[in-house]
Amino acid sequence: MARSNDISRTSGFLLKLGCQSVTTVAPSNHHRFLRRWLALALLIEGSGAAVAMGQPCANWSSAGSPPPRQAHAMAYDSARGVVVLFGGLDGAEVKGDTWEWDGFHWTQKTPFNSPPPRYGHAMAYDSGRGVTVLTGGNTGSSFAFGTWEWNGTNWTSRIPSSIFSARARHAMAYDSVRHVTVMFGGIGF
Repeated sequence: MARSNDISRTSGFLLKLGCQSVTTVAPSNHHRFLRRWLALALLIEGSGAAVAMGQPCANWSSAGSPPPRQAHAMAYDSARGVVVLFGGLDGAEVKGDTWEWDGFHWTQKTPFNSPPPRYGHAMAYDSGRGVTVLTGGNTGSSFAFGTWEWNGTNWTSRIPSSIFSARARHAMAYDSVRHVTVMFGGIGF
């Protein structure tokens, strides 16, 4: 296949990285594939490694990308066409930074308000309201309470309609039929 620097949709989801096409994924698996690929891309880009899904790619660079981390959360904002990343753990430091990835470049955001640093949290994009929802996680000394929403410019603290226990390592998804964000599992107290 020809070299390209785009992500395009045809009958499936064709991902290209500026060197070699990586894979084609059925439309029903877009979100699962994107989440896995972005987690891998973040680790590879952040470390400066030159490997993408097992394929050499000389065009990868660590300049301007988030530092390597684990236990971060990401959600795809379909209205703005960006992936939002928040927090994580870099081994010693609990992160509280916000980044966006447009498919080509990482941009660190500098919001006026921001959730406290955390890792092991979950995020989901609420397409009905056009915000990315973040909840839970671990601050390094305790489980994190609270729900936050990212509108592309700033984080806003929200009080959910139902109270749940603080937790980490849970999952969230937006249910577009019922217009609610659903949370499942995790550990906590």
